[in-house]
Amino acid sequence: MATPFVSDALFEITVKYVQVNLKGGLKAVIVIDDPEKEKKYGDRAQVIKSQWKQPNWKEHNELHSDSLVTDDVTGVKVPNINIYRQLVLERFMKLWDIVDDKGNPIDLKPENLAKLDPDVAMALYQAWNKRVNAEEEDTKN
Repeated sequence: MATPFVSDALFEITVKYVQVNLKGGLKAVIVIDDPEKEKKYGDRAQVIKSQWKQPNWKEHNELHSDSLVTDDVTGVKVPNINIYRQLVLERFMKLWDIVDDKGNPIDLKPENLAKLDPDVAMALYQAWNKRVNAEEEDTKN
């Protein structure tokens, strides 16, 4: 009989992206998340492979508690989605394969997560959220 416990096994999330030059000399990252972008940028695509943990009951509750802030007007604690998403990346992404220009691994730590392009961070968060909040149509049986 299967137990109702969350597995400690890690699962992979892959995000494809391309860096582009903007007018004025800035650079931007475009997440390749649809066939049209794949066709346009696929030959220049870079990939981030990451390993994630699914939260158990205790971790899930701590995540929610730690993402609460006090509303300045009402004094009531309310969820802050920005804190929640940041904590998801910090607590549940366990490995990544990002390297610097010389090929040296970049440590997976909060200060480096904070440097991620917002679209890449959001793509990682959304992929994790979809995996850990599976719907009936996501099941194999």
